[in-house]
Amino acid sequence: MKTLDLTGQQFGKLIVIGFVKYHNHASFWQCHCARGNETIVRGPDLRGGKTKSCGCGAANQPTHGMSGHPAYNVWSSMLNRCNNPKAQAYKNYGGRGIKVCEAWHSFENFWTDMGSTWQRGLTLDRRNNDGHYNKANCRWITRKEQAFNKRNNVFRPIGLASALYRE
Repeated sequence: MKTLDLTGQQFGKLIVIGFVKYHNHASFWQCHCARGNETIVRGPDLRGGKTKSCGCGAANQPTHGMSGHPAYNVWSSMLNRCNNPKAQAYKNYGGRGIKVCEAWHSFENFWTDMGSTWQRGLTLDRRNNDGHYNKANCRWITRKEQAFNKRNNVFRPIGLASALYRE
């Protein structure tokens, strides 16, 4: 049976991670809740607005109030590129086995760990590019610093680079 792909879509506090199964004329989807829980939900219940959270009450409770903050977008993008096979950057993150620590599946926990060092204009960086996203391996740095901490970076000392251009 052909079904509408809901992967990556948000319904209330739930973000669809991926398809689970088709049963009794309905698709079932693995979802990540804003409160950090994961649950399986019927597709018609998502699309119809019947199910908006994992059952934790997140749909009816006030949230952290930071969904408009730039760090929230960084957090959301981090989860997406590590968990969503349809994300453009997935092959470089989740596809390589890079994971987000369980605690950081909740924005509140991420902010508790990283909020005190956040500044506008900084980006989230993993010290070890093969390591996971967690408090011990992450920091906020500038885009210029970020450019040096990439797998495809070929670092040339300044003296060597300037000598090459003089020839």
